[in-house]
Amino acid sequence: MNKPRIVGIPGIRSDGTGNINLLLGEFDRAGYETLKANLPIRSALTARWCTKRDAKKLLEITNPGDILVAHSRGCLVATKALEIEPEKFPEVWFFRPAMSAKKVFKTDTKITCVFSEDDLAIQVGSLLINHPFGKAGNKGFTRDLTVRNLESFGRHSEDFQHTPYWFKQIVLSLSLGEGKKT
Repeated sequence: MNKPRIVGIPGIRSDGTGNINLLLGEFDRAGYETLKANLPIRSALTARWCTKRDAKKLLEITNPGDILVAHSRGCLVATKALEIEPEKFPEVWFFRPAMSAKKVFKTDTKITCVFSEDDLAIQVGSLLINHPFGKAGNKGFTRDLTVRNLESFGRHSEDFQHTPYWFKQIVLSLSLGEGKKT
């Protein structure tokens, strides 16, 4: 089996140094090709207005068959990319998605959501009025029964302190199928 390229998408106010880059490093060490999506660093305000623009840039720099690994607001960007090109990515991993828990995905992409009830950043972000941020990072996706929700614990970027564990989970998921929903 050829190893797919892993594309990391950081959240707001982040270049990925303390989160998504740590996970990409695990893939690098295992011989995977990786790409960090160098999207503009956004604030909560600019994230509200620039998600579609960032999703289009993501689509420009990625290839069909790439696997997306996104954190926080990066999950919102990945979701918008899936809405534009629903068949491009066979599998997507969302870590603490800053988006609505009620989202239903119209794609055959295999989606995994890692969430934590303890994530205060998601709770605060979900309070913004007329903003796409929501509580999926606190409770998973509640309406789309095809999404695999995995409960985690701790603060907003805490999963990335356990990158060897999450690396193994992603590799296992990739090895179990072609990436499409089952």
